Amino acid sequence: MNTEEIYNTITEQNTEAIDKLKEAVINYELKYFREEVITNLATVDELITYVCKRRGVTKAGLASKDRKRGMVETRHVIWYLLKNKTVNNFLTLQQMGGIFNRDHATTLWGIKKVETLMTYDRELREEIMLVANHFGKRVLWDINTKTLTYEHY
Repeated sequence: MNTEEIYNTITEQNTEAIDKLKEAVINYELKYFREEVITNLATVDELITYVCKRRGVTKAGLASKDRKRGMVETRHVIWYLLKNKTVNNFLTLQQMGGIFNRDHATTLWGIKKVETLMTYDRELREEIMLVANHFGKRVLWDINTKTLTYEHY
């Protein structure tokens, strides 16, 4: 018998056992994959903490009535990142605004402000790209549309 004949004989005689083994391997891989995904998902709070640390502001300051440029822009950047699902979330504009005691209209305005600023503010654009990349999102600048494009791995 040659190798191919031996292989065919074994697989024919053990079809049920091979199917059970395949199923066990798939179940194990799914379980491992789920655990890996769950442990690697970043939270909204982790995003806020990371952006605050990069920009040198406090989380308490973001929720205050402080209207200094650095504080306002940091809120806007966080809202932009949340809207674009940099971290897994299902927040509405109202909920995003509520994080910093603001309403949905302020949140929407802040997101649009960031989108506008990014067209000519390279530093802001690069900062947003770095934060997104830190959280596992590949982001590229599209020169033609002047927007960030989130790529899926």
